[in-house]
Amino acid sequence: MNKPDWDSVEKSLRHEFGSCKLKVDGIALTLSCVVLNRRLVIAWFIDGQFLGKWLNGDCIEGQKFARPSIKKLFSEKERKEFKRLGIKGMDKEITCYYWSWLSFQSLKRHLLKTCTDIEIYYD
Repeated sequence: MNKPDWDSVEKSLRHEFGSCKLKVDGIALTLSCVVLNRRLVIAWFIDGQFLGKWLNGDCIEGQKFARPSIKKLFSEKERKEFKRLGIKGMDKEITCYYWSWLSFQSLKRHLLKTCTDIEIYYD
C-alpha cells in the first residue's frame, strides 16, 4: 500500500462506526471504529468474526493483528526490595494482547512490521 491508500484507510476510521477492509497476507481483515469506555478505538475482525483464542499469544492471528502490551510482574518498589533481599529473577515480564488499538498510527506501524502483503480489500 502507498501513502494515499493509508490516508484513505485512516480517514474511514476517524468517525464512530467507520470501517475498512484490508487483505493482509491473504487474510480478510476488517478494521472497525467502535466505542469502548467512552473512547473511540479500532477493533479488528478476521472474516467478520473475532475469536478470543487469538489473544493468548500462541496464534499467528493474534501476533499479527492484536495490540501487544508488555507488563512487569512486580512493581519497581517490589523489585528493589527483592534485589535488596538477594532474591533474583523477579524482573520478569508478561506480554498481554488486546483486541483494540488506541491509535491508527500504532496499528499501521504494527501491521507494517508483522505483515508482508497489505492491500485494500474490495468486496
